[in-house]
Amino acid sequence: MSKTKAISTKARSRMIARFLKTLCAALLVGTLATTNAVACAFHNYIPDPTPVDQMLASQSIVFARPDPGSGGELRIVRRLAGPALTDPALPVPDAMTRARLLASPGDALLMVRVAETEPWFRVAYADADYQEVIQRIVPQLPEWSREGDVGRFQFFADLLDHPSAELRRWALLELDRADYSVLRALDLSHTVSLAEVAAADDMMRPILILLAGLSGDVDAQRVIVDELAANASRDLPYLGAYVIALLEMQGTDAVGRIETTYLRDTGLPLATREKMLGAFAIISRAGDPETAATVRMTTSAVLDGEPTLAPAVARQFGFQGDWSQADAMARAARVHKFEEIADLFAVNQYVALSLQMENASQ
Repeated sequence: MSKTKAISTKARSRMIARFLKTLCAALLVGTLATTNAVACAFHNYIPDPTPVDQMLASQSIVFARPDPGSGGELRIVRRLAGPALTDPALPVPDAMTRARLLASPGDALLMVRVAETEPWFRVAYADADYQEVIQRIVPQLPEWSREGDVGRFQFFADLLDHPSAELRRWALLELDRADYSVLRALDLSHTVSLAEVAAADDMMRPILILLAGLSGDVDAQRVIVDELAANASRDLPYLGAYVIALLEMQGTDAVGRIETTYLRDTGLPLATREKMLGAFAIISRAGDPETAATVRMTTSAVLDGEPTLAPAVARQFGFQGDWSQADAMARAARVHKFEEIADLFAVNQYVALSLQMENASQ
């Protein structure tokens, strides 16, 4: 890595942090609550740690089962990581779990603890398939803790068509945490079916939509087009996932259609269009280079035509550390007066940080 690139990367991280700090400050004074600001991600909650997250944070990892002769207390049946334990002090499982385990001699509980002085936590109920996957994962944890994002996510991408519904859902939960640039780098030959997309709950639907967009499936393309049209008026939290999938499938052709059909439709709420601009920002940073270039040019043109969208563009592109809209943002600020202080903060901070980012990269 060259010195220039290293400086640029550190500066980019600082700029994003400062941008978000400014928006948080605006929230604290109560201004964002009245501007229909939307979440930058496709969820409006912080996901719980996955089993891999919990294992990465733990010193000891074991499989345990109830000891029939000890009133239901657990005993270790396999130690996967951590020191040998003479007195593990494992907790007693609830009656339903104990009965299930006693009825299934091959099953176990996956238990972890951060350190020897910390309590044990139950991570998952593990049947034979689940245990087999865990035993393949544990040796890879040291690599995944250092620089194993692609390896970790590819591991779970390969489980997307596993016969076990529980393991398929776990794979989706893991992939749901991957940056879009990582998703694009994965081999998705084990992709899920359209039927699974249709049957998914709202928590899993965004990642399934993104995976469908990356699949290249012609039938998936038709479904994505129809679903985007049907849901644009509903302002779904994960509306942007449909936009990303369509951009992935149809490239530059889709950019113009989204611009004319949605972004320039003043009848659509600003919050809805901001979700779509959030998808544009992700593609601008992490999508196909030709599509990304068209997205940036189109976003600037939309801003020139409707400067009221500048705060939305500032929030979404700023969150992605993409400063390509600085000139269009400055033009919007000259011709439009933003009445909400949070909007004004977002626009001004975006322009200021884009200039600092340019200087830092020189």
